[in-house]
Amino acid sequence: MGGSALKVSVRRLSAAEYHPLAHDLSRAIARASGARVESVPAYGNKPDFGDIDLLIEKEALDNFGRGNLKDWLRANLNTREIHESKPDSPSLSFDYRNTATEDIGVQVDLIMTNSATFDMALDYYSYNDLGGLVGVLARAIGFSYTPNGLIYNVTAGTRRIGVVPITTNTEAALKLLGLDPAVFKIGFFELESIFHYVATSPYFNPDLYLLEKRNHSARTRDRKRATYQSFLGWLRADPGRRGAGSWDSKTIDPAELTAKRASLLQNARACFPDFAVKLDTLLAEDVALANLRARFNANKVSIWTGMKGIALGRLMEVLRDTWPDAAAKTAWFEVRNDEEVAEWVRQKAGIQAQPRVRMWQP
Repeated sequence: MGGSALKVSVRRLSAAEYHPLAHDLSRAIARASGARVESVPAYGNKPDFGDIDLLIEKEALDNFGRGNLKDWLRANLNTREIHESKPDSPSLSFDYRNTATEDIGVQVDLIMTNSATFDMALDYYSYNDLGGLVGVLARAIGFSYTPNGLIYNVTAGTRRIGVVPITTNTEAALKLLGLDPAVFKIGFFELESIFHYVATSPYFNPDLYLLEKRNHSARTRDRKRATYQSFLGWLRADPGRRGAGSWDSKTIDPAELTAKRASLLQNARACFPDFAVKLDTLLAEDVALANLRARFNANKVSIWTGMKGIALGRLMEVLRDTWPDAAAKTAWFEVRNDEEVAEWVRQKAGIQAQPRVRMWQP
């Protein structure tokens, strides 16, 4: 999506060419593969297009066979080049020609999407970089807005504990992030209307979008994306568009972000009971693992056995291989006290169990 991935010559399409061709190609590929195929919606007055973005249902495509699809493209769409970053890439690009004699084709990007999250992914990729712009504000407050749904990133300080899915319903996700799902459902006619929409969220802060605030991979990608650069220009053009944040300060108030994250998390718990249960379970498991790490670690094993260095490392590998997973490990420790654990470790190390010392009593 965005930019040419092909070596063969391809051209841009006017809006008048794009819409009927995107419809016809999606229907043709759907009939051939048996998969659901949808073209990605664009804002209404977009004048031209560098490629055609299509989503295809991954499970049905797997049944049809990626190799069979490639053969069909060459035979029926006059495709000369098919590009994949790797054999199991989640997307592929190919060129379409109306006739085999045409010198210049049209690039089509085919994005494989799981059927369970197909609608969410279609919404995410719609309207240029809207999904990405929403994703930036979501990530700043601990969430991830993705093609696979809205996700909560569970952390403890700088330590990452895990992720918990919240919803794969676009309207519910947008509402939680403070955006009006009814506006999204109507769609957008102009590029600037997309920018206005993102800025209506109470969690919006323009400083989040500064390239220097982005990580290296995001900064490299966003610098090349015309829509993202247009969004930055739109923000700079009028101070009234800057929302609650300060563009000139180039700082984001940590206390403000912490408060907004807590508020949003509370709302997520209230709106999605299943999410609350999964989050509490993950946090409880993390506490249990922390307690377990305090009871059983390399330092403890070294004290119990006297081993150090390479020998200690090898013993730790043997001990860790005792349990098939974290749940089994936790259950094993729950029914043993520290003395029993120490004796078991010594046995594994080939050391005779230490006799218990009895205090003399008169």
